[in-house]
Amino acid sequence: AVASAREDSVVAECAVRELGRRLMDPLWAQTNYVAVRVSEICDVVSNAKLHSSCPHTVRQQLLRVLIDASHCCAAASPGVVALALDWSQCTRPATRAAALKALCADSTTARAQAASLREGLTQFALQDADPTVRAAALEGMLVLHRRQVVPLLLPSAWDASLAGLEDESELVRGAAVELLWMLAELFSSEQAPSPPGWSVVDRVFVLISNAVSDASLPVRVKAASLLGSLVGVSHFVLM
Repeated sequence: AVASAREDSVVAECAVRELGRRLMDPLWAQTNYVAVRVSEICDVVSNAKLHSSCPHTVRQQLLRVLIDASHCCAAASPGVVALALDWSQCTRPATRAAALKALCADSTTARAQAASLREGLTQFALQDADPTVRAAALEGMLVLHRRQVVPLLLPSAWDASLAGLEDESELVRGAAVELLWMLAELFSSEQAPSPPGWSVVDRVFVLISNAVSDASLPVRVKAASLLGSLVGVSHFVLM
C-alpha cells in the first residue's frame, strides 16, 4: 500500500510538471486538454492513499500549477477548490499558504463563499502559527477586494491589520500596512473601530507614520510610499 501511494505521488508530480510545461504553450492552453488534465490530476491526488502521503512539495506545486491551469479554463475545477480547502488545514505552513493563495485566485468560488472565506482569512491572519500563512491571509484579503470579488469589511480587516502591525515577521507587517492603507481609501471618514474619536484615515495615517520607523527596510519603504497618498487626513493630525 505504501509503495502504491509513493508511485501515485510520482505519477502526480510528473503529471503536474507536464501540465506546467503545456501551459507555457498558448496553443495548448486554448484547448480542452488543460481542463481535462486538471480534472484527471485532481482525481489522482484525491485518492485516499495519495492524499495522506503526498509530499508537501508536490502539494504546493500541484496547487500553484492547477490554479494557473484553471485560469485558462475561466474558472477553477471543483477538484482544485476541494484540494485547496482541504490542504488549508495541512500541518505544513507552506502548503497552507499555497492553499490560501489558490482559494483567493478563484473568483467563482470566492463569490459563492464570500462570508466564509472572509472569516477564514481573518482567522488565519490572527491565529495561524506561521508568518507566511498570516501574510498570505492578509494578502488574500487585498487580492479578493481588488478583483471586486470579496469586499473588505472594516471591523474584521481592522483587527487583522492591527494585529499584523505588531507581528514579528516583516512579511506580515508589510501586508498589514498595505491593508490599512486600503481601509483608509475605502472608509476614510468613518469612525475607526479603535480608539474612539478617530476617523479611519486619521488613525491609519498615524499607524503608517509609525511604520516608517519599522526595523525592516521593506516595511519602511512600503509605509513611506503609501503615506503620501492618503487623502483627507485632518489638520490636527498633520500638525
